[in-house]
Amino acid sequence: MTVALGPFGHVVRAAHAGLVQYFPDHRPVLVNADASSRDGTARVVTVALSLITVLIVLGLWFMTVRAVAEPLEYAVRVAHHVASGDLTTAIQADGSGEFGKLLAGMKSMIENLTRMVSNIRVSADAIYTSASEVASGNANLSQRTEEQASTLEQTASSMEQLTEAVRANTESARKANALSMSSRQAKG
Repeated sequence: MTVALGPFGHVVRAAHAGLVQYFPDHRPVLVNADASSRDGTARVVTVALSLITVLIVLGLWFMTVRAVAEPLEYAVRVAHHVASGDLTTAIQADGSGEFGKLLAGMKSMIENLTRMVSNIRVSADAIYTSASEVASGNANLSQRTEEQASTLEQTASSMEQLTEAVRANTESARKANALSMSSRQAKG
């Protein structure tokens, strides 16, 4: 009697062959087994297949965890570096999957942030230079204003002296004119 084993028939046959090879003394019993023996064999095969399935599932689970957890941990580490202000972190964006796209996006973000910080530094340096020039110009203007104020004070003092001299000359000329008129009247 032949039993249809379905798409996993080759696995069952391989497991059966392994059992026959493992238990060579019981080969006739396994080959010519009656119904109760076949049930026992079916149980052994079921247990063996279950163990193989568990091992395969565990292997797939381990590979999946590695494929997801490692890139995710790497992305989190990079994000922490960037959050702490370290824009020198080199990102290796390998692969074209979702994590590869995530890392490529983070790499682009770091490059753009680095460019922005560099531009801000250049602008800050330009502002500092301009502010220094304005401060120097203000100091120069203040010095010239003080010099002009001093010169203006000297000019005002000189004008006062000149005004006093003109008054004195005017007074002297008036007195001379008055004397000259008195002397003409006395002569005359």
